Amino acid sequence: MNYRKILLRKTSEYTGGRWIDKIVFMLLLSGFFLNLFLLLFFYDAYFNFIEVHVSHYGHIEHPAAAIISLQIFLVTLLFGWHAVTKKAGRFKESFSAMSLFHKAFFMAALLMTISYHVFRGNPLYEEDGFFETATAILALTSSLILLTWSLKQNKRSGIAARLALSLMFFLFGMEEISWGQRIFSWETPGVLVEFNDQNELNLHNIINPYLYSVTQSWSLFLSALLIYSEELKRGICFSERLREYADIIPPPSFLLYGFLFLFLSLQCAYFGGELTEEIFSVFGFVYACNQYVTLRKAAGERISRN
Repeated sequence: MNYRKILLRKTSEYTGGRWIDKIVFMLLLSGFFLNLFLLLFFYDAYFNFIEVHVSHYGHIEHPAAAIISLQIFLVTLLFGWHAVTKKAGRFKESFSAMSLFHKAFFMAALLMTISYHVFRGNPLYEEDGFFETATAILALTSSLILLTWSLKQNKRSGIAARLALSLMFFLFGMEEISWGQRIFSWETPGVLVEFNDQNELNLHNIINPYLYSVTQSWSLFLSALLIYSEELKRGICFSERLREYADIIPPPSFLLYGFLFLFLSLQCAYFGGELTEEIFSVFGFVYACNQYVTLRKAAGERISRN
């Protein structure tokens, strides 16, 4: 019997079969609409319940941000159950497809995720601590890899997208270290002091009340992209105009990162986005290295053909 079918069948048996899958999904969907109903028609009583029994300190400073975060949390639960029932059978296949280098970094990301919840408050996780410094270094290294190798290519297909990704990782890395402010003791410009909650030389703190929601949404987006990367790549290849961007889509071996970001989307609703930033930097570094290897292999094949 086909190995993949065996895995899918075992996954289906583990989750209770198709009917249980559908029942759980409908319960989650009902919970989502019940939440909307309570917010629309019993806002004060419902919000007071959330504030007292769910929030960290029995008080929610930014109600609008908390409501948005709750909605994203429920959407993540819905998508998460759907993804588990459809793709959990591919876990072993995804891990086997990783190179030894990739496996090492994925296991490091997994251990970071576990240790963060076990050793919260440890100096390693503090501001300017080891993990935040490593986050910036990995992000900036990812940016450099994508930039230098993209510029070396004679074939210009997809170069704009890779340069955009390089810029994204550069901005992310520099934001992590507040553009060197704490290293060089620069003062925060007056225009930012008024809007920046932490009085730092960065842009992301301007949206600090909604940062959890932004991080949740970003994690959910990455999760969907990585879990369904194979289908997305196949769809892009059907279009001549978009075909040149197919290599930018992460390969199926990144599936496990998709489920890791799915968990991060759920947990950052309560714990914040610090861990998500750290895991994103690890993912970004492995992704940039994967792009380097893919492009170098393609360049070698073109040379051998010529």
